[in-house]
Amino acid sequence: MDSPTGLHKHLQGSSPATGVSGSDHDTLNRLFENPVNRHIDWNGVRELFERIGAVKQVSNHRFELNVGSHASIFLKPHTAHLTESSILEVRQFLSSAGCAPSDLENGMTT
Repeated sequence: MDSPTGLHKHLQGSSPATGVSGSDHDTLNRLFENPVNRHIDWNGVRELFERIGAVKQVSNHRFELNVGSHASIFLKPHTAHLTESSILEVRQFLSSAGCAPSDLENGMTT
């Protein structure tokens, strides 16, 4: 990884000054659990994206999530928890942005 992503920069320091809490680490790890954890709270995911990038509400239930040069529209779930398909979409988005837990571990060891 030539230049760290926003998530990598925030999680690398992991201090109150970075604004990233232990709950952000937990949310990220839960997003990548196998089998898929079906108890991931939308607000936790939104807060994670607010700390590592940007969140823009584009309509009542549609949110644009941005990390670095990567952007995608996600629908807010009708319940507090993300559906399995939504989790897989967020997982794919984070992976494409270089923000999977394995990417961060590899980046931190170099």
